[in-house]
Amino acid sequence: MKPEGSGTDPQEGPCQGLWVRGPDEGWVRVVCLRACRLAGSRARRLLGGSSIRGMSVRWDRSSLSFPSTRREDEPQIKLTPVRLYFPDQPYCRSYQKMDDSETGFNLKVVLVSFKQCLNEKEEVLLDPYIASWKGLVRFLNSLGAIFSFISKDVVSKLQIMERLRGGPQRECYCTLQAMVAHELGSQLVDLERRSQHPESGCRTVLRLHRALHWLQLFLESLRTSPEDARTSVLCTDSYNASLAAHHPWIVRRAVTVAFCALPTRKVFLEAMNVGPPEQAVQMLGEALPFIRRVYDVSQKLYAEHSLLNLP
Repeated sequence: MKPEGSGTDPQEGPCQGLWVRGPDEGWVRVVCLRACRLAGSRARRLLGGSSIRGMSVRWDRSSLSFPSTRREDEPQIKLTPVRLYFPDQPYCRSYQKMDDSETGFNLKVVLVSFKQCLNEKEEVLLDPYIASWKGLVRFLNSLGAIFSFISKDVVSKLQIMERLRGGPQRECYCTLQAMVAHELGSQLVDLERRSQHPESGCRTVLRLHRALHWLQLFLESLRTSPEDARTSVLCTDSYNASLAAHHPWIVRRAVTVAFCALPTRKVFLEAMNVGPPEQAVQMLGEALPFIRRVYDVSQKLYAEHSLLNLP
């Protein structure tokens, strides 16, 4: 699992890449970040000082000038090299350590729970939908801080939906279909700006809906990819096909760099806690259709009411 190539401590020489240090290997450059476009302050909040399965993420003191491969309307920024330090564990093994709070977690149970989100009329029930998303958040959190930019946003959206479900109009928020009809009929959906109704249920679920599409695509790519597939590529492709279109340029660049530190495909499959990787692949094939069906029903509803591009 050790990356090819090695180098000296970045403190003693140029540090122009992503460096990993294990207890015996010295410093190893994993990926060169010179060509990556990294938004300094936003990425610092995303990665700097965070803990990823016992791994410390720190920023080197030096900076590199941002390459001149940008659009004219994009800001000039600096690229700050990243290095990853493993205090007491071999490379990649620290990814496999789960927090005590994740004991007993099983992704199959979470994915199959999406089956309960649709009633006999194929309406999306919001209580099971919220509960299923909470399980997905546990899975994302079990993988460390790399996915925090998504899980934190999802948690805030789930809190909004729980307030609506517990509010005076709770009966109007039993199903996604009832919610859309209620909010459109009551003019609670701001179709042009966010300022008037920034926390409408329609807008909130749309953000969850987009994130669900990304996760569905990523899990499907993990299922169908070969054993040596690079998870950073799989995750980036899934992100570009779903969430990227709805994020500003500065976030897209920071996220792309963060994905460079993802664990291997095997580690992802083992984190699902359903058995060996082969069993996890089989489970995904059986369970992902439940997510896909919920997504398709929601997508059709939003498209029928022209709500897919809510600001």
